[in-house]
Amino acid sequence: MNCKVFIYAYIDNEISPQFKDLANWYKLDKIFRVQNPLASGSSFKYLKIRTKLLLFALKLRKHNPDIIIPYLNGPSIIAAYCRRISGAKVAFWNNRGIECFRKNKLEKNAVSKTKFFLVNSKEAIGDMKNNFKISSSNIYFLPNFLAISQNEIKIKQNSKKEIVVGMLAHFREEKLHELLLQSFVELLKKYPNIKLHLVGNTSNKGRIKKLKTFVENNQLTAKVAFIHNSTPERELPKFDIGVLVSEKEGMSNSVMEYMYYGLPIICTNHSSNTLLLGNKSEFLIENNKQELNKKLEILINSNKKREFEGMYNKKRIEDEFGVEKYVLKLEHIFNNS
Repeated sequence: MNCKVFIYAYIDNEISPQFKDLANWYKLDKIFRVQNPLASGSSFKYLKIRTKLLLFALKLRKHNPDIIIPYLNGPSIIAAYCRRISGAKVAFWNNRGIECFRKNKLEKNAVSKTKFFLVNSKEAIGDMKNNFKISSSNIYFLPNFLAISQNEIKIKQNSKKEIVVGMLAHFREEKLHELLLQSFVELLKKYPNIKLHLVGNTSNKGRIKKLKTFVENNQLTAKVAFIHNSTPERELPKFDIGVLVSEKEGMSNSVMEYMYYGLPIICTNHSSNTLLLGNKSEFLIENNKQELNKKLEILINSNKKREFEGMYNKKRIEDEFGVEKYVLKLEHIFNNS
């Protein structure tokens, strides 16, 4: 496309090598790290933030932007305050699933300045309506896309003698790692060739410690691996079955990545997961151990079934959730909002 892209990020950590590689691939070299305009001390907090937002808008104005695309609720607040001063023709609210709502004056004013709201899951529509008191006519549902280069897909690495069940999810409270572990304890008695990989970051150390205690108490140390500071590209080729059980889910990147890697998938029957796998999938479950056990047994017992489900999932993600369709739908929203 004939356009210039400028990326502003306020993050505490260094930009990851994966992001740098992707930026280089797409020739995105205008990337700036800035302080969060929404951060301020307690005294005169609102006034200080408004001043920071004004200064940031003037910084954006130098690029003469046509569109400001925020990511998550915080940047959406920034976009709302900066649109007019920066000269941008379009800015919107970009909710990405399970989000934090500030419920303060700053957020309320930003909502009133926003023309339309984008969500990536059906569950988020209700959250937006309830928290922002806005009409559903101003909310547009646009599922995520997944862009993974074919040369990033690696051949499965695990032995044919063992079957690896894996869950790629941060160790947050709404992710039901406990349910999967309880199921694994029972299935291991019948299927000694199975292993479990739990992949996620280490931000919730207390919860990870609790899960590891469960593993130790049930003598599962040799069968359960906790994997941190890794990437989907490194870990998903080791999986034979992808699982995501949770109390609440946005448009799950984990499920989309499972699909792209051609994995059979068992996940909680949330509307976003139904959209991804299709409402006829037999592997959308309620969060109970009996149902999870049953579906895992089907896949553990049949390599043919695993291959069939994996091929179906891969074809579906490529056909229905590519970047081209996403951009066309986004352009339609821009033109009709």
